[in-house]
Amino acid sequence: MMQPMLLGLLFALGAGLMWGLVFVAPVMLPGYAPALLTVGRYLAFGLIAFGVFSILTGNFIGGTWFIVIGWFLRNVSEASYQQQLFRNTLEGTKVGQLINRSFSAASPDMNLYTLVQEYMLARSQRSVPIVVGMELLGLVTMRDLKRVPRDEWETTSVFRAMTPREKLHQVDAREEITLALEIMAKENVNQLPVIEFGRFVGFITRADVMRLMQVRSELGGVGTAGNPW
Repeated sequence: MMQPMLLGLLFALGAGLMWGLVFVAPVMLPGYAPALLTVGRYLAFGLIAFGVFSILTGNFIGGTWFIVIGWFLRNVSEASYQQQLFRNTLEGTKVGQLINRSFSAASPDMNLYTLVQEYMLARSQRSVPIVVGMELLGLVTMRDLKRVPRDEWETTSVFRAMTPREKLHQVDAREEITLALEIMAKENVNQLPVIEFGRFVGFITRADVMRLMQVRSELGGVGTAGNPW
């Protein structure tokens, strides 16, 4: 009776040590993400295999622990590698280097029906900035449209329907792209208005950032702070 309990305790302690390695190794070896990924995979599958063996030989509790820790270690090693790749690929790149300026702005006195016909349908814009001069007043998105009944579009100005600038999540052109992506992920939006010296200059979109990451990855990380490509 004591022997199975002792084995189970030892297995649980061993699993706990492996759990600790999951968090300690990336801190001790931050520059070796690919190596950590490989080691993590081998260690994870080894733990899972040993856990299955332990269960088959009668140590259900210890075996289950090893399977759980192995699976967790595999997921964490993959996530750590992706985060390191993300940082290395975008490090030093500013929002201003990837501004999407291909947009058409609408005036605040236009009605929603005209906005939909001339901007969203004719120009395939899912969101339309409302601008006077170079000052961003707000943004009209699909979500804003859905709040207004369709039969009121012709009598409703975009100024009334838009999300005002004060409620928008914006980013400065001098900020890091990683900050912009963090905001987009946190707020669940696909683009952010970019402000430069107090003026609206365009958008940074999730799709443009992902495209940059793909190109840089294919080129082996080529790219400088002065040339985003």
